[in-house]
Parts: sequence; structure tokens; C-alpha cells
Amino acid sequence: MFGWLFKKAKPSKSLPTVQFDSSQVTDEIEEKLLADLKAIPEIKAADFDRIYDAAHTAISRGRDAAHLSNALLTIDGVTKKRAGAIAIHILNRSTVRMNCNRQQSLGITHGKWRFSNAPCADAEMTALHKSLDGRKFKLDEGVVVKGRRIWPGSEEGCRCTHSSIIPGLKE
Repeated sequence: MFGWLFKKAKPSKSLPTVQFDSSQVTDEIEEKLLADLKAIPEIKAADFDRIYDAAHTAISRGRDAAHLSNALLTIDGVTKKRAGAIAIHILNRSTVRMNCNRQQSLGITHGKWRFSNAPCADAEMTALHKSLDGRKFKLDEGVVVKGRRIWPGSEEGCRCTHSSIIPGLKE
């Protein structure tokens, strides 16, 4: 009787996608990727080149977390959960850097920290990041916390982001 209300939509032949601009993977991004991977204790010297290549490919594909996670799973002792966490962390850090670089190329110099209202890695990080909500910072400097420079979304388990402060535009 009401069949006309529930007609199936015709499946689309392909989903629209946004092509990733691999020119965003600059020498600076690659250098920091090396440093980020060296800081992960599970990645030993014997695995490093292979994991670096997988991370670089994952970034160049526009955040292919599955590709990097699968490469990490080949390391003895790395669980699926830990591989996923490492992959997301590495991709988040690279994405934050590329976004800041892109915004700076447009003349945007400052951002405003935005707490996601979702818990970060632990209660201490959540409380700290919640206290940073709304704080203005220079995109090239980040925010100094406990003697380290951090950016929203750059710490493992962080779900924060930032909004751009566009010069000449009232908030």
C-alpha cells in the first residue's frame, strides 16, 4: 500500500572522493615522520625502513590507516589494537602539520584550540586539553605544555582540533 514511499535508491556507480594533494608531504613532514616513528618503542631498527615506507604511503594516500596498521601488525608483539592506535597517532600528527602548513600558506598565522568534548587518552590529558579550549596559539609554535610544544590532535589519544583565526575577520 505504501510501497511508493519506500522505493530503493539507485546505487551510485562510485562515491565522490577528494583527491589528496601529495605535494603536502614536504621534506619537513618527512623529517618529522622519521622522528615520530623513532619515538615508538615497538618499531625496532630491523623494521624501521619498512614501517617508514608504509607510513609515508599511508600519508600520501590521504590517511590510509589500514595500510599502516597492517604493516605494524607484522612486528612481533604488536596487537591489532596497538597497531591501530599507532597508525592513527602517526597519521594525526602528520595531518595536523600539513593542515597548519596549508593554513600558513594562505596567510593564516593563528588558531584557536578546540576541545572535542570527548575524552582524550586519560583523565589528566582530558582535563588539560579541556583547560586549553579557546586558547589562541601561533600555528608554527603550538602551545607550550609541560615544557613541550603541542598542537591540538598531535598527542596520542587526543581528539582535539583547532579553528583558524582568519586575519581581518571578526570572531
